[in-house]
Amino acid sequence: MRDECSAWNPGLEPDIPPAYRKLETIYRPENVTTRQEDVDEISKQTGLSPQELVVFKPERLVLHELIVRVTTDILVPEGDDEIELGRSFRRIARQKGHAAVAQLLLAGRLRRVIGWRSPAFF
Repeated sequence: MRDECSAWNPGLEPDIPPAYRKLETIYRPENVTTRQEDVDEISKQTGLSPQELVVFKPERLVLHELIVRVTTDILVPEGDDEIELGRSFRRIARQKGHAAVAQLLLAGRLRRVIGWRSPAFF
């Protein structure tokens, strides 16, 4: 079945040379618990895409949630150049991130949802 194209699925596929695939977020060891070799092998055997097979680390999922919240819920002042936009984004992300993580911890949701604790993170 062919997926219909839309704003959320524009029908574009990245054509990343194999030598650079290890740099993709879904293969970086700091982001996922799965190895690229394992994902590629299982993908070939099952026909599932690598994006469906990787297992993201909880820290990466929290970071993604923070990025989504900042970009959708808050107007980030642009300033006169991109450098100022980056500074504003990081400042807001720090403030929002601390509040969001504290909120999750108080509710106990982070431990329940992903069953994970890390002294370095909390």
